[in-house]
Amino acid sequence: MDTEKIGAEEWSELQRNLEESIPAYDRINRFATLGQVSRWRSMVRDRLPQNGRILEVGCGPGSFAEDVVGRTLVCLDPIPEMLRVAEARVGPKRAARGDSAVEFVEGTAEELPFDAGSFDAVCSLFSFRDWYDKRAGLAEVLRVLRPGGTLVIVDP
Repeated sequence: MDTEKIGAEEWSELQRNLEESIPAYDRINRFATLGQVSRWRSMVRDRLPQNGRILEVGCGPGSFAEDVVGRTLVCLDPIPEMLRVAEARVGPKRAARGDSAVEFVEGTAEELPFDAGSFDAVCSLFSFRDWYDKRAGLAEVLRVLRPGGTLVIVDP
């Protein structure tokens, strides 16, 4: 079994399964982390710089992004329905707090549609295992991360 890459058929099936999981996504993560998901998300937020531009790779339905306060945030996900749910969930909360709007972008870690060095931090929570080519995804993340930037990956 290749642990660095996912084949095209498996990738398509994974995307379908993730889209079907949207209504139960947060419960699934709570179960998979033995109830530690909120603590882990908080730990990631604490490690992000207070200023600058942050990219979340694999934002899912916005579970992490909704509680990122006072930072410029870009959320990337390959599944359009995840992005729609995330935007509906995150946008109003950030607006109510007076935070800047989040940019929601469809794409994958392996082909990030951003300029080199354009982020001060990149984070990925519970999605690294789903990247179809982990080596290529990490290379792309490092490309868009500014020198000395922060990278945080959480995956149980």
